[in-house]
Amino acid sequence: MSTVSIDPKTGLLFINDFTGFIHCLDAETGKPYWKHDMKAHMWGSTLVADGKVYCGDEDGDFIVLAASKEKKILSKMVINGREEDGPNLGAPVYSTPVVANGVIYVATQQDLYAFYDAARHAPSSDQPKVDVNPKTPGEKK
Repeated sequence: MSTVSIDPKTGLLFINDFTGFIHCLDAETGKPYWKHDMKAHMWGSTLVADGKVYCGDEDGDFIVLAASKEKKILSKMVINGREEDGPNLGAPVYSTPVVANGVIYVATQQDLYAFYDAARHAPSSDQPKVDVNPKTPGEKK
């Protein structure tokens, strides 16, 4: 089952429950600020990173919320003419999202997704150069 995520910058605690609600509470007092209904069971935990809360559900829905006292859905999008809270990944999300090197990884029952902000994700200068036209042994350049 899920564990809590705490944002050290805001002192807010985020937790989801199996019935499909994401809760935002004050980490010190337990005062509730808001809750969001995903309308499906949630097995994994929330993830807090970069001022955002990430979470997926059993229906494959994935949401990004602001890590703030006011509920704000950041992942809203229009799909087939209907506004949705976020994308549907096409298979249940039973895992907790993971962040590494500015990339959010989300595993569904079928696939692994990697989400990143292309504008903020520049290639690192310490990466080795790869020759896309390798020469065969003995061939001169």
